[in-house]
Amino acid sequence: MIANPYQTLLGLVHFDARLLSLKKEAERLKREEKAIEQKIALVHEAVKGAQDSFNEVRHFLAQIDLEMAALSAEIERKEHVAKQAKSNKEYTALLHEMETVAARKPVLSEQWLEAAQQVEQREREVHEVSLRAQKDEATLQSQLQEIRELSRECDEHHAQLFDDRKSIASAVKPEWLAQYENLHSRLENPMVQVTNGTCSACGYKVPVGDLNKIHRQGLVSCQQCRRLLYDEQVGAQEGGEGA
Repeated sequence: MIANPYQTLLGLVHFDARLLSLKKEAERLKREEKAIEQKIALVHEAVKGAQDSFNEVRHFLAQIDLEMAALSAEIERKEHVAKQAKSNKEYTALLHEMETVAARKPVLSEQWLEAAQQVEQREREVHEVSLRAQKDEATLQSQLQEIRELSRECDEHHAQLFDDRKSIASAVKPEWLAQYENLHSRLENPMVQVTNGTCSACGYKVPVGDLNKIHRQGLVSCQQCRRLLYDEQVGAQEGGEGA
C-alpha cells in the first residue's frame, strides 16, 4: 500500500514536535543543573566567608598579643634605664615615660579580651556554617547527580530520535520536504494546525479557498506568518491532492 503523502508529512510534523519537546526538556534540565551548581557555589562561599571572618579576628588578636609583648618589653627596658639614672630629673622623666607607656596596657587588655571573645564567636560560627554546608551540599549533590542522569538520558534519546528523523523525512514528497525544511530552519513550528478556520500560530483567518485546498490534502501557507497549515482530521483521510 502506497503511503499517503499528506499523512507522511504530518508524521514528520508530529515527530519534530516530539523532538522540540525533548529539546526544551533538555534545556530545562541544563538550567536546573546550572542553578544547583550555583547553589553549591553559594554554600562554599558561605563557609569561606565565615572562615575569612574568623581568620580576620584571629589575626587582630595576634597583633594585640605582639603589641602587648612589645609594650611589656618597653616598660622593662625603661625600668632598667631608670635604675641607672644619674639624677632625680632624669629618673623623674623616665618614670613619666614608663607611666605613659603603662597607660596603654589597660586599653590593650580590653581590646584583647574583646578580640578573644570575637575569636570564640567566629569559631563557633565557622563550625555551625560548616555543618550546615555539609548537609546542604550533600542534598544538592544528590539532586545534581539525579539531574545530570536525566539530562544524559534526555540527550541520548534526542540523539536517537534525530537519527530516526532521517528515515521519516526521506519518505516525504521532495518538494514538500524542501518547503517544510526551509521553514523549519527558521521556525520551531513550521507547520501548524488550523483551528476554527484560523492559523493556530498567528490567529490569521484562513481564506475559504485555502481551507478547501487543505481539505483536499493540499499544501497551504498562512498568508500572514507563512507557516504551512494542516487539519488533523483531514490528515486521517485517504487520498487528496498530494496522493
